[in-house]
Amino acid sequence: MKHKHHILPKHAGGTADPSNIISLSVEEHAEAHRVLYEKYGKWQDKLAWQGLSKMISKEDLIVEKLKHTAKNGAKVTALKNKGSSWYYNPETGENAQLHELKDGWVKGFLPGKTQTPRRMIGEKNGMFGKSAQIGKKWYNNGSDTYYGIEGTEPEGYVRGRPAAFRNKMKKVMIGNENKLGKTKRS
Repeated sequence: MKHKHHILPKHAGGTADPSNIISLSVEEHAEAHRVLYEKYGKWQDKLAWQGLSKMISKEDLIVEKLKHTAKNGAKVTALKNKGSSWYYNPETGENAQLHELKDGWVKGFLPGKTQTPRRMIGEKNGMFGKSAQIGKKWYNNGSDTYYGIEGTEPEGYVRGRPAAFRNKMKKVMIGNENKLGKTKRS
C-alpha cells in the first residue's frame, strides 16, 4: 500500500501540487516524518511518525492533535484580540470587541447586558444533562465504549465513559506540554 507524502509538509506551507508529492510505503512515510521531526521538532511530524508506525493509538493521536490545535487556537484568538476593547452600539444593541471606536459606538457593554460568562459549568451550561445527539448516550464496559440510543447498549455496558478516558482528557486539558512554534529541546 502506498501513501502520498508532501515533501514540504502542509503545516510548513507545502501545497498539494504534484511536484510536492511523492509515493511512499507506510514504513517509508513514517520514517520521512521521523526525520522531519528530528530535524525541525514540529508536533505534526511527530504525530504523523508515531501514528503511521503504530507507536500510538488512533485515540491518543486524536487527543494529542486536539491538545495542540486548541493551544494554537487560543494563541490566534489572543493575538487577534490584543489591543482591542469591548464596545456597544446603543441604536442596534450590538456588543463587539473592536480595535478602534466606530461612529455611533460607545466603550463598554450595553447597559443591562454583561459579557457572556467564559465558563458555563454545570446547570449554567445549556447542554447540562443532555446528550449532543438527542437520545444517544455513551456506554462502556471498562475498556470499550459504545455510543448509541438508550436501551441498545450491549450487555454488561454501563452509562458513561471509562475512567481511563476521563483521566486522559483531564490531563490533556490541564497539561501544558510542547509549546507551539518552538523547536524541540534536546
